[in-house]
Amino acid sequence: NDTALTPTAVNTNVFVISNLSSSTSYTLYIRKYCSATNYSEWISIPFTTECGAVNVFPYTQDFEGDFPPVCWDQFYYNTTTAYNWTTSTSATYVHGGSKAAYISYSSSSGHAALTTGEFNLTAPDGYYVRLWSYRSAPTSYADLSDDALHIGYLNAPITAANINMVNEIGVINRNPTRSPIEPNGEGMYCYEFEVPAGVTGSVWFAFDFHSQNGLGYAFDDLTIEPIPSCATPKDAPVVASTTMTTATVTVNMKNKNLAEVAWVLPTNTDSIIGTATTTTGTAIATGLSGSTTYRFMYRFICAEGDTSAWSPMGNGTTMASDCFAPQNVRTVGI
Repeated sequence: NDTALTPTAVNTNVFVISNLSSSTSYTLYIRKYCSATNYSEWISIPFTTECGAVNVFPYTQDFEGDFPPVCWDQFYYNTTTAYNWTTSTSATYVHGGSKAAYISYSSSSGHAALTTGEFNLTAPDGYYVRLWSYRSAPTSYADLSDDALHIGYLNAPITAANINMVNEIGVINRNPTRSPIEPNGEGMYCYEFEVPAGVTGSVWFAFDFHSQNGLGYAFDDLTIEPIPSCATPKDAPVVASTTMTTATVTVNMKNKNLAEVAWVLPTNTDSIIGTATTTTGTAIATGLSGSTTYRFMYRFICAEGDTSAWSPMGNGTTMASDCFAPQNVRTVGI
């Protein structure tokens, strides 16, 4: 990293350099020392330590160095034409720095996977996989493009032979009118996916581009990091059913033991009307009014005094009352 270091004097033919990190590129500098005032020019020898499992987080990859990055690999399949990932310096595709990972297709279809080295996952609540991607769709393909980046993981080195066994955690279509939909259209966006809680041990990641229309793709600034122990729920609660006065609400508990569901009126989302707790993922909201739309949210209670922020909101409408005022009433002479 161009930092000036204090040289180490060596007077043997073999010198062991210790305390290095695995899967890391270094440069060794050597010069001959003849006296305090007489020594040669430095020579440099680049080397890379053997691949080892990444166990320090957050892990980041900005694609500014050699490509593929150390211990990464790539391959193509479902095509007879060789297509390989490379880097692009186009300002359109780069989020930070001067390079982004880039794949370009000139034929109509094919798959090209960019895969990481080994990661040692130990966090109990899972991991975030976050990256930046430029989304666009040429006019001629605006309604037809199925080109997409598929992100996933596997508990083994990923090859063309087992790529179909990868556990998919997210898909980013090149076309911003497709999932995940971006109302603002073409542009650079950040996406975050989750490795589920309970996935531990040796894991490899794949960034697998599927081209259907001969289009390319780029992504940049990858981050992989543990999900905090009491992270904010990302899923809105689902209203499974309602009566005139109750609503059955389901939430994604992940691996949490306790969650709290709250409900508000759409006209005053800052004022919580009521709450209910659940240990199973299903809560019953009571005391509701008939024919009324409510908004529901939930949060995790991880420990006393330790709660997450509220989730996104989901909607539900109670059933209409079956007790109506009499209608078509008339009087008759007696």
